Amino acid sequence: MSNTSEPETLADAVALLAQRDSDLQRARQQLALAHQELADTNRGLIALHTELQAAQQAQARLAAVVQSSDDAIVSMRGDGVIQTCNPGAERLLGHHEDGIVGQHVQSLMPASSREMFEASLRQLRRGERAQSYDTQWCRADGTRVDVTVNLCALRDAGGDLIGYSAIARDITAQVETQRQLQRLAQYDTLTGLVNRAGTIGRLEAALRSSRVPGPELGVLFCDIDHFKTVNDTWGHTVGDVVLATVAARIRGCVRHGDTVGRLGGDEILVLLPGVHGLEEVAAIAEKIRGRAAEPIEHGGLTIRATLSIGATLAVPGESVSTMTARSDQAMYEAKRAGRNSVTCG
Repeated sequence: MSNTSEPETLADAVALLAQRDSDLQRARQQLALAHQELADTNRGLIALHTELQAAQQAQARLAAVVQSSDDAIVSMRGDGVIQTCNPGAERLLGHHEDGIVGQHVQSLMPASSREMFEASLRQLRRGERAQSYDTQWCRADGTRVDVTVNLCALRDAGGDLIGYSAIARDITAQVETQRQLQRLAQYDTLTGLVNRAGTIGRLEAALRSSRVPGPELGVLFCDIDHFKTVNDTWGHTVGDVVLATVAARIRGCVRHGDTVGRLGGDEILVLLPGVHGLEEVAAIAEKIRGRAAEPIEHGGLTIRATLSIGATLAVPGESVSTMTARSDQAMYEAKRAGRNSVTCG
């Protein structure tokens, strides 16, 4: 028995056909809508896939930059424990990744550098941009490397702070260049002694200081005897060797805190802080005179260079010109006495 009732009249048949046509139209409309929704969905998926691919490519490019960078790049949790590092960090620190990841970032720093690191973290926690700073980090072999460090905050999609990244760049070459420039500004290039400006500056500072009775400042004015004859006989190259050798011998006769400076030519001034009288100054001068008089062997030559030395005590408050004039006069008295001698003035 069929579930479909048969139309009884022609009118009923027409009405049934009209109903079925209407149902078919609705079905077609629903199918068209479904096709449209499917097409929209497909377009959305394609766009999402494209965005995902772009994000993945950007992430891959960023990862390649991080991996190939000569800078040391580390990321850490909020408590400072390192989570990742790049090959640049391994090269800079002399550690394999296993020796860096899992360590606290402050283990990479000498104690003297940690306050600057903490100051940068405080800036980031306040929502500020941390200023880069120059410091030192520790290598695996215990040596230190000069670096400039830049710290950044790491935040999640909601903007919450989840950690930090640190980028450290090796600036050893720049620091060494700066040290060389500073040395050139303060030291004589031939002898390695403090240059004239530096020596006079130290003497001025010592003369300005008001000292209570006690240790005094001794001053030695040294001049190489017959230095012009050395230059005229063997040439200025040998003269430079003699001057540099005598300068090194003088340095070897005094303490670390004493100043040995070249005033110009073959004139050398020695500042001896903390002495206890002129006798002590004279004894140091005699030690220098004896050492300087030892033969100098160079290029098959045996050269004998001696010193005439004026030994004095500085008077607090007197001018540099007065002080050096007194010691210079004492040195000339030593020359008049036959050279290779010490005279107190």
